Amino acid sequence: MKEEWWGTKRPTGSHPSSEAFLLTRTAQLLLFSNFLSISYYLFLSSIILPLYFSFSCHPKLPLFSAFYITFSFTFSNSRKPPLSPSTNQLEPVVLVFFLCFTSVSFKPRKYSLTKRKEQEKSMVEFDYKELVKATGSFSPSRLLGKGSHGSVYKGTLEENKLVAIKKSSVGSDHVSIDNSKKLENEICVLSSLGESPYVINFLGTTHDDDHYSTCKEKNRLLVMEYMPYGSLHDLLHVDATPPSWPKRVEIAIQIARAIQFLHEGKPLVIHRDIKSANVLFDLNWKAKLADFGLAVLRVDSSSSPDHETQPAGTIGYLDPCYTTPSKLSTKNDVFSYGVVLLEIVSCQKAIDVSRLPASIVDWAVPLIEKQRLMEVCDARIALPTFMEGTIKHLLYVASRCVSCKEENRPSISEIVMGMDKNCLVGRVKIPSWTSLMRSVMLMRSPRKFLKQWQEEKCDDLHSNISKGKVYLWEILANITQN
Repeated sequence: MKEEWWGTKRPTGSHPSSEAFLLTRTAQLLLFSNFLSISYYLFLSSIILPLYFSFSCHPKLPLFSAFYITFSFTFSNSRKPPLSPSTNQLEPVVLVFFLCFTSVSFKPRKYSLTKRKEQEKSMVEFDYKELVKATGSFSPSRLLGKGSHGSVYKGTLEENKLVAIKKSSVGSDHVSIDNSKKLENEICVLSSLGESPYVINFLGTTHDDDHYSTCKEKNRLLVMEYMPYGSLHDLLHVDATPPSWPKRVEIAIQIARAIQFLHEGKPLVIHRDIKSANVLFDLNWKAKLADFGLAVLRVDSSSSPDHETQPAGTIGYLDPCYTTPSKLSTKNDVFSYGVVLLEIVSCQKAIDVSRLPASIVDWAVPLIEKQRLMEVCDARIALPTFMEGTIKHLLYVASRCVSCKEENRPSISEIVMGMDKNCLVGRVKIPSWTSLMRSVMLMRSPRKFLKQWQEEKCDDLHSNISKGKVYLWEILANITQN
């Protein structure tokens, strides 16, 4: 165990606190005061005590120490054998003032561990040659995918640790410079973010050395955690087996929380390229948001957008309201998230020229408004009864997110709160006694329950019983009344 004394690490217990140290030194010096004159006592104490605390305690203490040493030298250099009474009275007062001032004002301060970790947090610099070797010299067989500004390769580091290594795409001079800027921006954004279970984990970066550099601008490599199960786009549109409905809801919630982490963080981050291809799955099939090449950092939500940041995104996911730099806002990400929600529920692509209309928004929103929700849902897998309310909620949220009016779109925090309240990821396990109790209720008061079953709210009653929301005391009270 170590304690931090004024930025200097010392073993715990090796030094007392400043108050104890001062009291100890004062007592020792008082013993010597019987043998030494007060002037020499002040001289010794002014040297030992202030210098100790000047170098080991507080950076501002030398100012007071210099003043005190100067005062002591003034009196200690006096040639009068006996000091005048006024001087004898003044020097102890100065000493006592110094001791009190030091013990009260300059207590050892411990730096905040969180703040210290933030200051010490820096990007890990990998060796370029090591990453080249890890990817087999960027072998095509190690290629995991290509993005708008870079290619991602699978790398194997020491101890068989798997990582994903991103390299900017090579093209014409203009394209290469633009891709390098996007990769630099992605590194800047990821390094500014804290850890989140919903955002891909940034491991570090590297520059290539002169031996590997073929241009004036040195290429940069981005090292991230390896996501072995591909993207949401592949899961929805490539894999033969469609995901289950509970899994779709779980993915939708995880993406929403990733966006919430970006929008509520400091600095605020607007992703600008939220789409199914940028949602990746880790070893535990947890969805994480990736690809921050187009992301924009802002100090807070009230700060004005950078007018040099031109609108960018992917067609089909790009907010139609985002036409100028001044239109940049968190609602742009909310629109893209609404498109992803429609994609998750329907398993339809955001843009499909074989469909009329080609845009998933133009196709799905009119059906939702007409309450033809089942026509939007993926027909390849049956929708369980217990999931109907949850899927309806997702579709209603999606229709609000893709509204042509930004003011009608919900914030991401509102979306997350609504999902936590209304979304059911799995079937509720019902105790066996609920079915028995429902049978008893029907036997004891059949007319009452048959009448309720014929009313419009009978479905809600049945769903409440099936979800375990009818409590035992309510059932017993109903039975005893009859």
